[in-house]
Amino acid sequence: MKSYKIIVPKPAEDAEGKVNFYEEGTIIAITDDKKDSEAAVMERFLDNGWAIEVKTVEPEVTKPAPKAKAEKETDNLNAKKPSPRKKTAKKTL
Repeated sequence: MKSYKIIVPKPAEDAEGKVNFYEEGTIIAITDDKKDSEAAVMERFLDNGWAIEVKTVEPEVTKPAPKAKAEKETDNLNAKKPSPRKKTAKKTL
């Protein structure tokens, strides 16, 4: 996957005849699905100096570590306890 950052805002027509306006600072990611039409537009932007190729790093998906038993106990002790309800006086007629 390649990514491009638009430097100069320009409209562009892709191979399908669809006109898109690319705003300054927008990052366009080209996947294998869109490789034909949008990649040709981005190559033209690169050639004219209207865009630059940027490298993107996809974050690794990690699961949070399970809490140790001691940590769970301290969390329970530090948790805010609800305040007791006040009893109201009974009204007599």
